[in-house]
Amino acid sequence: METKLWHFESNQFDTSTKDNYKLAESITKQHANALNNESSVTFIGVMYTAFILLRNTFETAYVYWLSLKASKKAATLKVKNLFKLLSSKMIESWDIKIQNVYAQDSEEYMALLPNRRSHFQRGTYEEKIIALKSLSKNLENDTALSAVLADIDLFITQISDARNNKQKLDEAVSLQSQIVDEARLECAITMYANLGGLMQHFCRTPEAISRFFDLKAIRSHPRKTNDNSEEYTIAIAPNTTKEAGIMFTENTKFLLFNNSEVPLYAYTGLENDTPNPALMLSIAPDEEKEVSTSELGMPGSRFLFIVNKDLHEAGEMDISLLEGEE
Repeated sequence: METKLWHFESNQFDTSTKDNYKLAESITKQHANALNNESSVTFIGVMYTAFILLRNTFETAYVYWLSLKASKKAATLKVKNLFKLLSSKMIESWDIKIQNVYAQDSEEYMALLPNRRSHFQRGTYEEKIIALKSLSKNLENDTALSAVLADIDLFITQISDARNNKQKLDEAVSLQSQIVDEARLECAITMYANLGGLMQHFCRTPEAISRFFDLKAIRSHPRKTNDNSEEYTIAIAPNTTKEAGIMFTENTKFLLFNNSEVPLYAYTGLENDTPNPALMLSIAPDEEKEVSTSELGMPGSRFLFIVNKDLHEAGEMDISLLEGEE
């Protein structure tokens, strides 16, 4: 017979702050302040001296992580905007300039834009870049369109630089997230140890312990991972299905952006352990899709799942809730 876990065996400071650094920031700050307020009591002063070092380490790492995330968000937006510009004004301008030299039904035009603008307006980022570089290559020896070639090459440089900067920030955020989480865990372990010490000290008046911890925040531990917005970033380990922990209704629309190097899949389910269905929405690397709840699963579904089938590479999905969200 399996023995049920005794609640004292679970570190609530750890479980409540996983994937929620904002909550960790709040409850560690409150705990440090509460200890400091009573640090004249010798054993509490010892607790405070040890804990404040860990708390400061966490706060410094957390603030830097927030800064990197802000930079990453700006870099991601720049990349998205450049690709939107490519799909609209840029390819329209180049197409018109090419048609001023070659008729649309001519062999020369077809050699340059065999599918007209479609390859620049559909598909993944990588496919659009390949189409862009192919057009540049085909224009290399065309003196009549040298100005168009120069414009395209400049845009290739801009979009490549923007993507490289974004990828560097992706790596920096991922690395800093590990640092923050290690610091968070050290705080959680020490708070768990402090709880034991306070229980020993206040064993005859246990109600006194609660003032050292923000119990309301710890018990609520909201699952939202991106603070102060309706945007979420979900990291998915290799060969994993992850429930996103996002509240939504049947009217919610999702904007899903695969911010990784592997294909990811999405579906919704009625239960938080709904198995992978045979058909799931596929999102290629660097691809963005806008979908409604009804397109992802059964009516009444309340759980969103992200799937990474790759056996070696981790994935990351950026999720925005559009109109109809709770």
